[in-house]
Amino acid sequence: NNNNNSGDRECSNRGDEGLFGLSLGAVAALPHRPMQHTHVTILQGAQLDPAYFHRQTLSELSSVFLTMEHPAAEFNSVGMLLNTTAHGPVYKVFSRQPLTSAVLDRIFASYNRSAVFQWDWAAYPVLIPGPAFAPFALSPGVFYVNGVESAASALEISALAGKNVARLVSDFLQPSAVKASPPSTGGSAEEKDEL
Repeated sequence: NNNNNSGDRECSNRGDEGLFGLSLGAVAALPHRPMQHTHVTILQGAQLDPAYFHRQTLSELSSVFLTMEHPAAEFNSVGMLLNTTAHGPVYKVFSRQPLTSAVLDRIFASYNRSAVFQWDWAAYPVLIPGPAFAPFALSPGVFYVNGVESAASALEISALAGKNVARLVSDFLQPSAVKASPPSTGGSAEEKDEL
């Protein structure tokens, strides 16, 4: 049968050669990283209920509300994304649990019930600093950029990890350049400023 199976057949005939001609050999094990789940709710045509926030009028309300991490908190944050002329205000709510209609009815005086979008988002790793982090090099030529996210998860951390992995890839692809380069003196002033 030749129906679109040529790619599958090609992959299965690679043997020990591996992906892109790399022989993977033993691959380092990655530690289990539980993810922090955040429930996202987007509401269109919404108007906050001032009474929920212990206020009398909308003009007394902020455009963003943040709460502390607490089991009794119904949400982590509520904020207006934008105010459209066609559909009114659009709000985004983050919460630890899915928001029911009853909770939404308490927080919002009104909203378009047919324009409520909810999803469970595995937003970031649960931050559990410890001695076991995933290595950057899993096997010769196979690199893992997110090894440090169990200790700190931020765009800046990911950017630095990406830069380190790019250097590892470069070193892997050009091993003679690594041997010929002079030893590091602690990095340039520019590199120190990045950190």
